[in-house]
Amino acid sequence: MRGNINCTKYMLIAFNVLFFVVGGAILGAGAHLHIKEGPFMTLLPSMPFLNVANVMIFAGIVILVVSFIGGYGAIKEHQCLLLTYFVFMVLVFILEVTAGGLGFVYRWQVAKYVANEMRAGGLAKYNTPGEGGLTKAWDKLQSTLACCGVFNDTDWANTANGMFLPRQTPDSCCLFAAPGCGKDVNSEKFIRGCKGAIIMELESKAHVVGIACIIVAIFQIFGIGLAYTMWKSVSDRAGGNYV
Repeated sequence: MRGNINCTKYMLIAFNVLFFVVGGAILGAGAHLHIKEGPFMTLLPSMPFLNVANVMIFAGIVILVVSFIGGYGAIKEHQCLLLTYFVFMVLVFILEVTAGGLGFVYRWQVAKYVANEMRAGGLAKYNTPGEGGLTKAWDKLQSTLACCGVFNDTDWANTANGMFLPRQTPDSCCLFAAPGCGKDVNSEKFIRGCKGAIIMELESKAHVVGIACIIVAIFQIFGIGLAYTMWKSVSDRAGGNYV
């Protein structure tokens, strides 16, 4: 009996050490993405479900806390902590499955939302007083994703502020960026619109995150089984007293 408990105990400790490392990696990746996704969230302010970075940061913190509870509970063979860990692991697993389902449902609406948000969030406000953050976001987005406007470069000439004449764009639309190149109608500009570029970027991230969620979920099933086995063994040995 004691040998079985020890085996499960060390497996659970090892599992949570690895789970803690995974949580730290997810947290770090989320923080890195948060910096890179700044322009996306500035131009898409009412689409928080697309903010993969915040989700990863939250998930990383939760995994760090839960894995610490599980590891400490296993070391101390503490029934209450083991039961708490088991419940948290089940809840996190349910949340992962739910989040994955919601992501699948909402991904069909991404194209419509992206176009509406980009138009409302910005072409007419570009380079206007008090909109420095939005202007930088557009420039960063266009230069990074090699795109121009929402659908194409002509969107800039159709803005209400009249800042750009036909075939004129911000300098960040230029294939070879230089001061004033956007006003030069003969300079080479990016052809594709940023709507399609953003959707491709989001879909590629969603694919990676989806695979990661599946791997973590499968990994968690193993941890849930170990936690229950450890808790049951300790509980039986203690006569069912949760202390």
